Amino acid sequence: GSTAASAGGRSTPSGRLTPNLTNTDNESQEGFFSSDLDGSASGRRRRPLRKTTSPSSEQLRALQLKEGSNTICFRVNSEWQGTQLLTANIYLFSPLAKLVISDVDGTITKSDVLGQMLPRVGVDWSHLGVTALHQCIAVNGYQMVYLTARGIGMATTTKEYLASIKQGEDMLPPAPVLLSPTRLIESLTREVIRRNPEEFKIECLQQVRSLWPEERNPFYAGFGNNS
Repeated sequence: GSTAASAGGRSTPSGRLTPNLTNTDNESQEGFFSSDLDGSASGRRRRPLRKTTSPSSEQLRALQLKEGSNTICFRVNSEWQGTQLLTANIYLFSPLAKLVISDVDGTITKSDVLGQMLPRVGVDWSHLGVTALHQCIAVNGYQMVYLTARGIGMATTTKEYLASIKQGEDMLPPAPVLLSPTRLIESLTREVIRRNPEEFKIECLQQVRSLWPEERNPFYAGFGNNS
């Protein structure tokens, strides 16, 4: 199978997985990292963990993912806030999956900027008929993937918004939501001021493509409001 992103982990009593990134001495790589106390009486800290958003094959195998959506749980230990849990979904696709990529802002929503702002105040700013289109694609055996240049800090609000869109009896099919790992201000500057969100989107899709063998192209179609 193929997957978009994950991290190695172990099972918790609740049945969810607590990922643990591997140790390395390279701290210059872009991405995210965490470290915490080793739990001993001395309070010594673990070795720094590599900053990464790309887990190894061994870490992915350790998760024992099932095909489709899987729930994982990141456990973060803080001296001031105690243990914090962050849940996320990770998708495992069949090697034969046919991916259809859908932009979010200006495609599912009616415009780039207002599509990010108006749903926050309860205004539905989605294109009429977009849910029926996406449902039709999914029913015919294609796997939707939502792609947006929004920053990772908007992950929760973006996923909640997509899950809330309902037109008649149709809702958007559940699917991975790929966001930029950059901060909110940087993401807004790239999309609204510089107007080149393709910087992130092209690189992101290239990373997804690399999960499949060279002779197997998983992309069947894609659509957005800009060429």
